[in-house]
Amino acid sequence: MKKLLLSVLLLGLTAVVAVVPYWFGVEAERIFERQMTLLDSSNKISVVESRFRRGWMRSVAETTFAIRDYQLTVLAVHTVDHGPLPISNPVRYLLALQPLLALIHSELSIPGARAPEAEQPFGTLSTTVNLDSTTKTRIEIPAADAQLEDAATMAWKRIQGSVDFEPSNASWQGSMDLGGIDWSQHDYSFSLGKSTLTFLTYPGRTGLAMGNSTLVTESLRARIPDSEHLFESKDLVVTSTATEQGQNVEYKMSGEFASALLPTLELTGATWHLSAHDLDLDTLTDLNDLSVDSAIPLNKVLALVSKRNARLDSGLTLRTDSGPLAATARVKLSGDGNSSNPLALIGALDGDIQLEVPAAVAELAALAAVKKELSDLDPGGQQQPMSAQDEESLMNQAVPARLQSWLDGNLLTQEGDRYRFQASIREGSVSLNGKPFNLLSLLR
Repeated sequence: MKKLLLSVLLLGLTAVVAVVPYWFGVEAERIFERQMTLLDSSNKISVVESRFRRGWMRSVAETTFAIRDYQLTVLAVHTVDHGPLPISNPVRYLLALQPLLALIHSELSIPGARAPEAEQPFGTLSTTVNLDSTTKTRIEIPAADAQLEDAATMAWKRIQGSVDFEPSNASWQGSMDLGGIDWSQHDYSFSLGKSTLTFLTYPGRTGLAMGNSTLVTESLRARIPDSEHLFESKDLVVTSTATEQGQNVEYKMSGEFASALLPTLELTGATWHLSAHDLDLDTLTDLNDLSVDSAIPLNKVLALVSKRNARLDSGLTLRTDSGPLAATARVKLSGDGNSSNPLALIGALDGDIQLEVPAAVAELAALAAVKKELSDLDPGGQQQPMSAQDEESLMNQAVPARLQSWLDGNLLTQEGDRYRFQASIREGSVSLNGKPFNLLSLLR
């Protein structure tokens, strides 16, 4: 009888040992499929194909992602070790008394990407799936470059970080250290220096991504289209937040940088902020689903701001050697703004725009306007490029005349060495620098 009981007990234990890893594999597949569904609904990532082949102690999965904004396709091959003690390292988790639901090792590849070493994968992910279904992923991506669609190229230095997933609210929270990224396409280029990105994102009611992010980078460089000039800035910080409140969305962004160099102006610092209140959630979701190169429908833009009577506040301060440049804007819709008729919206607008610049900045704006006029007179580009002497002569003659024409036309006012512009709209009536302005004059 004792031998029979012992045999039954051993058979039972054997059955448990056999069944438990398989059950953990079933749970791992369920969590895996849910995460793929959440990624696919993020509006920025499409899951093109996903396959999961479940085994007893180990499963294998493959996923193909498309990152919409960058025309980038990524293939991920996952090796899933089932819990409670993953076979790749059972002793470690046994000694640590840390049973797991699964341990996932993922290798990433990009068609057309070239890593420094042929045998090196584009990137690896190491994911721990806990018994409560929360996950922690460690990300390692070595330096590489890739040829994208439409003559675009992208190169990056080492990227590493971690991302935590919380299933109760489907949120992703993480931090990424970026060694640097270079992106170019035709005559446009963009470079980001060593940076850190922290973020928290979760799906709203319609699947639109909500949350917050902060990017801190040591440098940013961008080549201005149709120009040889570069924009450069140092020690840049950008923070953004999106929150959902019923049918409304509130979006805030702020930032600063320590210094920047424009084609003809050196900045010694800047701060800015932008906040949009009461944006329509459903319309914003529709707009977010549009591809990057799609035309934005005017009726959608009007609905975005009019359905909930949106409000906009923004401010910008630039510090220059000649003094600060300050700009603010405040716009809101009255209670009658719920309309898709542009004329009705104009009548419901209430807002102000103020700009104050030092003389040096106003002169640069006047010079740019004069150059634009000369360029329009020479559409075929037959004239020789302007020499430094010709540009100086233009500054001495045409620029003062252009500034005076703006003063005479009430587009600017002057106090000492500062120039100001102020515009306001109230119930469809517009004023510039305190004087009435006829909008129909713009159509002449």
